[in-house]
Amino acid sequence: MRKFLRKVIEILDGTPAVYGKKQRGQSVLELALVSPLLVILLAGLVEIGWFARNYMILLEVTRVGARTATVQQNELSPLQWSNEGSVLPSMDDNYPDTGTFPNVPTDPADWAVKWRLCDVNNPSTEIGFYNFVGCVMLRSMNPLPFGREQRIQRGEDPDGTFLDDMVISAFAIQAVEPSQIPSGVDPTDIDWPLGITGGRQAIVVGRWPSNANECHYQASGAPYDPVNPGGNGLDGRDPFNWIKDGGRTKHPNIGTPTEARHWLELEDADSRRERQRGFAWTGRHAIPGTQCFGSEWSISDVENLINLQQFNLDTDRRRYVPSQGLVLVEMWWKHETLSQFVGLAPVISPVFAILGTDTVIHVWAAFPLPQVEPRIAFDQ
Repeated sequence: MRKFLRKVIEILDGTPAVYGKKQRGQSVLELALVSPLLVILLAGLVEIGWFARNYMILLEVTRVGARTATVQQNELSPLQWSNEGSVLPSMDDNYPDTGTFPNVPTDPADWAVKWRLCDVNNPSTEIGFYNFVGCVMLRSMNPLPFGREQRIQRGEDPDGTFLDDMVISAFAIQAVEPSQIPSGVDPTDIDWPLGITGGRQAIVVGRWPSNANECHYQASGAPYDPVNPGGNGLDGRDPFNWIKDGGRTKHPNIGTPTEARHWLELEDADSRRERQRGFAWTGRHAIPGTQCFGSEWSISDVENLINLQQFNLDTDRRRYVPSQGLVLVEMWWKHETLSQFVGLAPVISPVFAILGTDTVIHVWAAFPLPQVEPRIAFDQ
């Protein structure tokens, strides 16, 4: 062993003046020692590039979906969506059963599929805002697969445990100044994101689809506790009921409301306890910490985003916070490492140890949605 080590040192040292003769094979031995490290580094760089490429494709897909949603009008507006296509039936024991939702057919197969078809020549296809946007996103995903059928065809998911999903939500966000609230409304009945003295602030006053926009079930299975609203991924209130007075609030200065502007709240509030947020394409994404699925964005998350709580805006600047409509598109996609994709041994890729076989890429995009912009009038 000593002779072998000494020989290696002599070759690497390569100093004939010391050892009395020129050593052959020095470059070959150095290459043999360094090559495995170079291969591992190269494999890691390629793997990171593969991950970045997939991530950028998915990010652009969400942006394409959000931009498409922004310009939809008339029958393709989210306000014209048929709620029968919003909720999904049970996928397995980890997801809510159809009994949670009203008006679900006893045989949901056709009902679930027809709102998630992209073949306009199929007479069973129903087209509306959410699935139209979803179909545009699916066409933009090439060459990435999406969903159970495509992954099985590629041999990636033979046991059907795919985690791919996309969720689309529309929000009505009203900018409210506490001093604007009519005298007949108690300001303490409002969940102010910045507090009652926070100046002008954005409040979510609506979320569509209206029958799939809340998460009211904790991970333990216990019903939502109104004493502790929000937190743990739960929604603290019905998105449309931003004034907590027990029903839809009309303007206190109006006798009998005859127009939408005579109300201080939109009309789609309901008393259902729901387990789904947003229009989910597959229903495969469970909201962490809850028994719900769909969007991870609660009402408070959206309000924090719009109110820019990370910036110290003074009262004078906050008066420019606008009322607006917003579309939020989210995607989850199960990433397959390049070593898996081409059938190489994962041991040569150090990134494989980090990503593993169950890495899910999560991306989202939000764009203005004028179709659902609220027009609540306070000065009547």
